[in-house]
Amino acid sequence: MRNAVKEAAERFLLETYNFNDETRAKLMEKAIKEILQNCQQLLFSAFSKENALAIKYAHRLKGNLSAIGLSALAEEAKQIEANKAWSERALSDAAMALCNKITDKFCDAAP
Repeated sequence: MRNAVKEAAERFLLETYNFNDETRAKLMEKAIKEILQNCQQLLFSAFSKENALAIKYAHRLKGNLSAIGLSALAEEAKQIEANKAWSERALSDAAMALCNKITDKFCDAAP
C-alpha cells in the first residue's frame, strides 16, 4: 500500500474509531486483502458477463473502501453498483477503471 494512502486510512481509523496501533494494523491488513480480492472478483465477473455478480462485488468494494475512509473510490464503486442496466462493455470498462485506481493506490509495484 502506498504510504500516503495507508497514512490517510490509518488516520481515518484513529480519528473515527479511536483504534489503537495494533487494531489499526490488523484492520488495514484485512481491508487490503479484502479490497484486492473483491477487485479481482469484480473484474472476473464483469469480463465473464455476469453483471449481477459484478454489482455484488462493487457493493462489497464500496463497503471495504468506506470502512477505511477512501470515500472517492467508494463513490466509484457505488456508481457501478447503482447502475443495474450496464452494457457488458461499459461494466467491464468501469470495473477496469476502478480496479486500476485501486491497484495504483494499494500496490507498490503494479503488475
